[in-house]
Amino acid sequence: MGVKVAGYFLQRMKTQWGSCNHGRAHIRLNTELVEKTQESA
Repeated sequence: MGVKVAGYFLQRMKTQWGSCNHGRAHIRLNTELVEKTQESA
């Protein structure tokens, strides 16, 4: 894909699994993803 990520962050989020800011090249992921199994996602 040729995409460079400047940083990623884990954050407790109430309404979404994650988000990205393509202008700053940041990815933010919900901390609850760690507890999910592949079958339940």
